[in-house]
Amino acid sequence: MGFAFLGVVVLRKVGMSRDIAIVGASCVTSLGLDRERSWSGILAGRSGIGPFTAMESAPIPGKGGGQAPDLPENTDSSGSREIRYLRWAIRAAWREAFGHASCPVAPARCALVAGTTLHGMRSGGRYLRTGDPRHLASFLSGAVIREAIDGIPIGGLCISPCSACASGLTAVAIACQLLDARLADLVLACGYDPVSEYAYGGFNALRLVSSRSHAPFSRDRDGMKLAEGYGAVVLLRRDDAHRLGTRVLSRVTGIGGSSDAYHLSEPQPEGSGAARAMRSALDDAGIHPSDVGFLSAHATGTPDNDAAEYRAMRSVFGEALPGLPVTAFKSHLGHALGGAGAVELVLSLMALRERRVPPVAGDFDHPIEFEGLNLVTRSARPLDRPVALCSSFGFGGANACVVLDGRDPDLLPAVPRPAADLREEAAWITGVGVILPSAPDHAFFISRIEDPEREPITGDEGEVPESMLAPLLRSRRVRRMSAYVKLTLAATARAYRDAGLDRSETTSEAAGSVLGTTHGSASFCHAYYEQIVREGVASANPLLFAEGVPNAASAHVSMMLGLRGPCQTLIGSRTAGLDAITLALARISAGESFVIVSAADEYSSVTNRPYAACGLYAGARSGSPWSDARGFATGAAAVTLVLERAATARRRGARCLGVVEASASAVFRRSHGSEPVYGAVDAIRRIGAPRFWVTSANNTWIDVLEAASIAEACRAESVAQPAVVTAIYGHHAESFSAAPLAGLASVLLSGHLPRLLGPAKLPAGLLASRGTERPTVFGILATDYAGHLTALRIRIGGDSV
Repeated sequence: MGFAFLGVVVLRKVGMSRDIAIVGASCVTSLGLDRERSWSGILAGRSGIGPFTAMESAPIPGKGGGQAPDLPENTDSSGSREIRYLRWAIRAAWREAFGHASCPVAPARCALVAGTTLHGMRSGGRYLRTGDPRHLASFLSGAVIREAIDGIPIGGLCISPCSACASGLTAVAIACQLLDARLADLVLACGYDPVSEYAYGGFNALRLVSSRSHAPFSRDRDGMKLAEGYGAVVLLRRDDAHRLGTRVLSRVTGIGGSSDAYHLSEPQPEGSGAARAMRSALDDAGIHPSDVGFLSAHATGTPDNDAAEYRAMRSVFGEALPGLPVTAFKSHLGHALGGAGAVELVLSLMALRERRVPPVAGDFDHPIEFEGLNLVTRSARPLDRPVALCSSFGFGGANACVVLDGRDPDLLPAVPRPAADLREEAAWITGVGVILPSAPDHAFFISRIEDPEREPITGDEGEVPESMLAPLLRSRRVRRMSAYVKLTLAATARAYRDAGLDRSETTSEAAGSVLGTTHGSASFCHAYYEQIVREGVASANPLLFAEGVPNAASAHVSMMLGLRGPCQTLIGSRTAGLDAITLALARISAGESFVIVSAADEYSSVTNRPYAACGLYAGARSGSPWSDARGFATGAAAVTLVLERAATARRRGARCLGVVEASASAVFRRSHGSEPVYGAVDAIRRIGAPRFWVTSANNTWIDVLEAASIAEACRAESVAQPAVVTAIYGHHAESFSAAPLAGLASVLLSGHLPRLLGPAKLPAGLLASRGTERPTVFGILATDYAGHLTALRIRIGGDSV
């Protein structure tokens, strides 16, 4: 059976159909601050497109977009624009779910999945204009969502997926997977992106922004209208919603995702990836295409994307397509990027509630290009079958689809999932790829760690030499890639070889990836945005924009390996690498065969400067872990793990380096001094409080928090002997999301903990690793500065689950 530690169960219940209840929903759009006003405007055929007065610099004349109305004057005004509006949407959804009563689910079992395209990019613009690094405190998505949920009792996993324009709907799909896998009991899923000169300049440079009205699927369509949008839904398993007496607004009964594995900024022309995502969602819901009542199309209005989407619809629905009403919410609202999918899901929920399919905006006298496309125009139509298929397709070939079902589930036949052997669904680690500036191969990586004379690093390790990456990179476009992307591809190629895989084994819909990064392509983004600030949005560089999107690496990985399953990226947090493993667990438990997990961050003075300003980066003045908390030195790094379903690994005779047994996360407020943090202690206890730990200590305040919390958790669990702690920092520089995975890789490759370097000042009840301990089970810990922690329990080797 699956491992369970105080409510943390990695593997999903089997023999059950997907049945996720939406118990709260809200959206903010260019038509209104709530879903009712947005919906009434859409039914009336209105458009929210107008001047972009909130954009940081002047837009191109005639190319306005969809801007949200001002928030009421008495609204909490703290934080950047994206924080204020996202907070508004989240609080509205939460209020609908629970009113003024307390949430009946324990905070530790409540998770947040917030999809976005570009973090808190407006804060980056303020930094570039003023030089004041304090603006960057709200830049990374981890900080954005931490402020946005202020006052909401979410104490578990908090992640920000970026799948470009599919981010919002991807967040909903991930939320359902976390609920199915029993990794959470409640998930708040949302999508957001604000009015932004960064995004506007990039899409305009790619010639995708239209100066005319939005005309999806028409012969004269010539581009999109950009917008901002914020959507949020509160999700529970339906049986839990019934038990708690919570009103169910609608149900998510199917999710589907795929990767085109084709191009970074263009869709697969025949729409094959989009079609796979649609079919996957319908199959997951156990329904036939003819059961769908209407389709909420992605419908950007760009020539290539609309054509590919139509071909996908034709492939999936065939002869039923002419009878399927299709609507395009972006014609009313504009394209809200990471917010679009979440907003359109909420509006589709309204359509199911009122049994009406809304029309596209205006009189719409444009000729439809595509035969048999039943686009709803001029007025709403009655909805005969209250089932909606919602679609989002993003940059890098990231595709996400969700089935919403407004029917009474008690009147429907059960759709059982096939029973499975939970032992076969265990997540094996079968391959490791490590890329570090001072480690040309795994043997050198381990020999440095095992060197008894090894002293802690005394400064930045810097970039990984191109000569080290070149033998691992075969792409013809490698010179155009950011350092972050090249690091990810190199580590993934090395992990593939280590796992004994070849491309033919993973070119299937059951193979995908989850990438994690704190800063992504920081240098590309800085160069791109600096030019906009200096010269205006018309100067935007399309290459830097496309290659700098946070999910660029996942797109390139899918193309390199031919991965056709979902290829997702978690961004904006130091825990992103470990969180990617958590998400991979949920996906493997749902039936995927292979999930490539990678974490990478490039070396950049662009990121060093803000960390120095807040006392975290020390460069050459850095010390060892648990020494003087003066700060860290930095270096580039990438680590990739191949996670496989146990049954798949056994069939091909793969070795098992380790088994991921459990995961837990916590949101916390930083304590001062050496006191443990309750949320961190609770997360460590929920995975069984292993005695041996590889922490993310890096000579900052994180060291004390992690050590004190481990000591308290082990005491509370009556661990008989003192806990043993270590860190990869000191052996190698701080590498943010990649650092915890580097620590994990060192144990998997060597069989023992890395020696803790330097004179550590540890609390009572903890011992420093001597580098000789060979644990059967150990814990991995990562902490983010915004107040989020993730812990994993790993069993070395073997196949016992």
